[in-house]
Amino acid sequence: MTQLHLSNDDVLLKYAWQSLLFVGQPKRHELVALKCSWALQPVRVRVHRNHGFEHVATVAEKWVNWWGRSMLIKVGNYDDTLSFDSIDDTESDLDLLWLDMARYTNLDTEDWLIERINALREISRTPMLLVTVGLKPQARDIIQGQLSSMPSFYHYQIEDIYRPESLNMFSERTARLTGTRLSDRMLLLVARELACWWIPRALNVTRKAVVVDLDNTLYSGILGEEGLSEIKMTEGHKMLQQTLLDLKNRGILLAIASRNLEEDVREMFERRKDFPLRWSDFAAHGIGWQDKTLSLNKIADQLRIGLDSLVFVDDNPGELAAVSSNFPDIGLIYAEKDPHLTLTALKYFPGLWRPQLLKEDKLRAEDLAANIKRKKNAASSNNYKNYLQCLQIVIDFYVNRKDQLARMVELSQKTNQFNLTLCRFDEVKLFKKIEQPNVRVITIGLRDRLTDSGLIGLLVVSREEEAVRIEELAISCRALGRGLEDIMIAGALHLAFAKDVAALPLMFRHCTGPRNHPARSWLARRCSAELSAEEWQHVPWWGKEACGITENITIKHHKI
Repeated sequence: MTQLHLSNDDVLLKYAWQSLLFVGQPKRHELVALKCSWALQPVRVRVHRNHGFEHVATVAEKWVNWWGRSMLIKVGNYDDTLSFDSIDDTESDLDLLWLDMARYTNLDTEDWLIERINALREISRTPMLLVTVGLKPQARDIIQGQLSSMPSFYHYQIEDIYRPESLNMFSERTARLTGTRLSDRMLLLVARELACWWIPRALNVTRKAVVVDLDNTLYSGILGEEGLSEIKMTEGHKMLQQTLLDLKNRGILLAIASRNLEEDVREMFERRKDFPLRWSDFAAHGIGWQDKTLSLNKIADQLRIGLDSLVFVDDNPGELAAVSSNFPDIGLIYAEKDPHLTLTALKYFPGLWRPQLLKEDKLRAEDLAANIKRKKNAASSNNYKNYLQCLQIVIDFYVNRKDQLARMVELSQKTNQFNLTLCRFDEVKLFKKIEQPNVRVITIGLRDRLTDSGLIGLLVVSREEEAVRIEELAISCRALGRGLEDIMIAGALHLAFAKDVAALPLMFRHCTGPRNHPARSWLARRCSAELSAEEWQHVPWWGKEACGITENITIKHHKI
């Protein structure tokens, strides 16, 4: 989703909210009093519940506002039967099932709930979020096991996150007023996780990198004025650095954007042994006296990701306002004087939290470092074939792998440069494509002697009577620059419909987007003509041409 520009006043107000939103225990009266002045994009949530949700909704809205959305909530009647009578033709972005399982005592809970969730999936194609309290562990394990293959289904059990004995989880005294036995303290904490973790995860909101300022952000003091020995590492700053290191170990890239001398910064990370972070933990750097917007643009280029994948942390509201004015898609966090508030805002920033790591998350930083070596190899090689032989490239092709759905969605929704259609498929749509007999969903893996890049390509190919149609084509920018696009796409098409790709016309779907010029240039080269304004473009089959370089590349097909 595209962010909206913030005025300077909006930026100041938005980050004044942080001290209220990210304290250890938020206060309801303070949250309810917050008034949002900036433009918001709606998230439509349909709630199916058997206990009170209103006291969650009124405060969850504030955290959702903070990251640029408004919740348009349609709450159904109390319904222990989950009949879903309230579903109509109204469009929704999310179905939320809000259930107190202690209300069910006379049935096999897990079997009944699985049947009801399957019934909802039959009539709704939106992401589905199940939040339960009081579900027995055995039933929880059965539900999660039975529904693990359901596309865009997410289950969170409140007792798995909070220990009941330490938080006064329940309050029968207020249950008649709120409609739920959950205490107000618990409702506030659940609202924060719902707004900052669970809803963004269900909507596939992701961020790939955190860019940090240095002075009065990672430590207390100004390096260029006070010197290396005078800057202070407080306990709070140490915890903030450790939080960033934990994010890095979970696949989030780290970068620096700071007005300092690079040699001073390198020396600081080398000599300050009390810093949890080291220079080598940062995958990119924008250090110097240039404007921060230029530094962030440089960092995005170095990391080969879009600006909408960045979160920028800075202690200067003016810098944040300038960045928002130029790059509204960048996520922004104000570095508070109390670093504990900063690290909590970082912990809850939508898109950084992931309950499950993809293989590609772990490999991303290694692959970026390997790209530098690849460029050196390319510069030193006297011809292209020697370059390929030196890399020892292996390309893996997979067909209709439902276990790769999460990565398929990421490739479709987050790839911008080499993306022909910008269809932005979600899990439900891709799952339906896989189940269609005339469609093949192909994923492409890439590895060489330097690193494993993981899954870097996605094609959705359908075979019709008159043509083979490529409905989706996306290749991660991390895989570009090695001249492998022809062989990867040809190999995927051959695996999809080997008997038909040379006999039937190949029709590629395409559109013009703000950043997909590389993909459109490739398509224009393949058809040796300027692209038509039409949605579909005929491309002559080039399979034999692409196979000319396979003597230096290992191809592996992984069929069902």
